[in-house]
Amino acid sequence: MITFETIAVILWRLQLARQKMRTEVMKTMMAPSSSGSEFSCGSNQASHCNHSVMSMTSGNEIYQSTSNLSSQQIIEQLQPREDEPNLYNFPSTVHPEYKPLPVLLKLLLGYLCIVASPKINHPKKIIKLKLVLTILSTFLLSMTFVQDLFYSPSRIATKTLLQNQWLPSPLSKYSIISTSVPIQGHQDESNLIMNPIGVHFLELKNDSVSNASNPVEYKFDAIHFNHGFGASSLSWLPVIPSLIQKIGGKIGLAHDAPGFGFTDRPAASGKNHGLVPFSSAGNAALGNALVMEQIKTCKQSHAKKVALFGHSMGCAATLKMGLTLPPDVEKTIVLVAPALVGSLRNKNEPSSSRIDHSKSSLGKATEAKKSIQEIILSQPAKIQNIFKYFIAALRRVILDPLLMYILKRAVGQPKFWSRGLRAVWGDPKKLSDTDVLRFQWHSIGKGWENGLLAFTRSRLFSICPYNGGELQLLEDVAKTINTKVIIVAGTNDPVVPFGMVKKIAESVGEVQFVQIDGAGHDPFEEDVEQFVTRINELL
Repeated sequence: MITFETIAVILWRLQLARQKMRTEVMKTMMAPSSSGSEFSCGSNQASHCNHSVMSMTSGNEIYQSTSNLSSQQIIEQLQPREDEPNLYNFPSTVHPEYKPLPVLLKLLLGYLCIVASPKINHPKKIIKLKLVLTILSTFLLSMTFVQDLFYSPSRIATKTLLQNQWLPSPLSKYSIISTSVPIQGHQDESNLIMNPIGVHFLELKNDSVSNASNPVEYKFDAIHFNHGFGASSLSWLPVIPSLIQKIGGKIGLAHDAPGFGFTDRPAASGKNHGLVPFSSAGNAALGNALVMEQIKTCKQSHAKKVALFGHSMGCAATLKMGLTLPPDVEKTIVLVAPALVGSLRNKNEPSSSRIDHSKSSLGKATEAKKSIQEIILSQPAKIQNIFKYFIAALRRVILDPLLMYILKRAVGQPKFWSRGLRAVWGDPKKLSDTDVLRFQWHSIGKGWENGLLAFTRSRLFSICPYNGGELQLLEDVAKTINTKVIIVAGTNDPVVPFGMVKKIAESVGEVQFVQIDGAGHDPFEEDVEQFVTRINELL
């Protein structure tokens, strides 16, 4: 009789065979090219591959990424999408979703589960029903195990993507940035130094506005874009070319926030350690490093001007960029469907007058959290340390692996991204395969799930919070000299309701409000032409 031990041995041997096959494939991939040509990042892929060092303003420095690679063979040249030339298709060897199990393999697993099940001769139907349920659950678990073992989604390290020139866009660049988070407006003035971090970003220079025969002054020295939760810099890809040309930007920049896309995911643990880069303040510091590198070379004859765009949860980072840029830089800030945390006030009320949320569910949760913290802090130091280490071990050993696996299973399901985007777009019929691909690309990054958890912890533990909250941050930025704030909202946004965004704009007062009729949560992707037209009218 075939037992579960026999099944385990068979699966173990299959795993060994798979590892051996993978090793042989990697040897083939890394084999030197017959032509002996050296690896190059190319003009359109990760061009920042030298050893140059660029000094940044205010003590920041940006280090170009280095390429310590031997001569290697390019495995596959990525092909651009027909309807989006600035976006590549996946390599043919990469699959972002779980592959379905072959029918014969399912039949084999079903047969093994039936043969390995105990034989019970009992007249009661309830016993037979339990047996059937046992066989069925064993079959489902075995299918899940085999699928995770042999048919799981691709996960590729950023280093491998650079080596193979597999970054997602012809506009893709990758640089090592070393910077720090300014303490301006933050409650916590410790742990604000960030180690050098590799950043993936999009860069598009507007060469069509000005040329030797027809010199034209750029209206903006740089335009920067921050993406929202669950997205990457690619979400702004459809609108960047037309927008920077229409409003006269010299260069367009959009980077992946740590925890998303192909920006490095620094090791983070516990409540504070290593979480600064994943916070909105850390993300803002990276964005400002890119912006300042561009505008520092601008002519001194005119005031430096930048436009900062933020979407959804990325609006907090955009506001912090505007707050911490030098005061002599003229800033135009555009917030699209801003998902900002804080309490509202009426326009005519003083800043100190706030709506009391203590009786809401969020307020009750906050009070419960404070009560638990007070109980823990009231214990002796030894007990506090034991409790802290116990919680940290529990998270590392059980909670984090479980959450990462759940994320992997969810995101790896067919049509996960298309279903999610259809739920937040104003008109789901406008959604195309290219729209889905922009969101799906970054899910192949190795450690994507771990980075998302680190970002979530940075929000839960309020790393580098702003005094008064994010809505207070909006008010303070709107009142800053040389700063103009525009808020954009889609009338059919199910994530950040239109009425709420309008109320935020009215409560602040010093902002311009723009509504995009019929649009959902991503108006700059859903209707590029209307979005660009409306922004151009204001700028």
